[in-house]
Amino acid sequence: ENVSSWCAENEGKIRSFILAHELEQDISFLERVVGRVTFYLDIGEEERIDIERNMRSYSIELAETWVEKTYSIFEDEKLMEFLGINQEFLKQQIYDLENELAYLKKSRSKGMKLTLVYVSYLFYELERLGLSHNEQIQFVYDLFDAFNFEDYGLERYDEEKDKRWDKRGALIGEKEQKARISRMRETAMSEKTGMLVAAVWSSKNPSS
Repeated sequence: ENVSSWCAENEGKIRSFILAHELEQDISFLERVVGRVTFYLDIGEEERIDIERNMRSYSIELAETWVEKTYSIFEDEKLMEFLGINQEFLKQQIYDLENELAYLKKSRSKGMKLTLVYVSYLFYELERLGLSHNEQIQFVYDLFDAFNFEDYGLERYDEEKDKRWDKRGALIGEKEQKARISRMRETAMSEKTGMLVAAVWSSKNPSS
């Protein structure tokens, strides 16, 4: 099953979810974003990890290509002058690309990391549409709940955590899950996910 068929099968549910959150503006584009996110949330953990391995390889290759091309421009003073590119600006771009490349090479394939990448783009779009921080958290929480992603929308006890107040362990509920999403948003808005987000949402996305 691919993204297109998933979106077609779940078109009504996706549209109803968006309209329930009063986001009629630019709904066609938002439907595509939400559809792609929910397709990814619906697949199994092993498939997520396989997708991430492919995406990580693609992202590293992309970053290496960009570094090489940027260096070639930097070394051609006449081309830089013709393009009107500031040397210090380009030097900073090279520095940022090399840092991101190093980050990508150190990363490992874990399903939650790619979940963050997919949800990052959704956060960007919700920010663009003018939703507040809390509204963004609520939207993603409701989305996870509606599409039965992991434990969202459920209450459970974590037996491996604090048992001082309850022998069943720490209660994991809406408050804790929203705090988790808030941390995801904080990471999403950092520059570290930039290259991966660009790769995931490009036309060469291997999960399409």
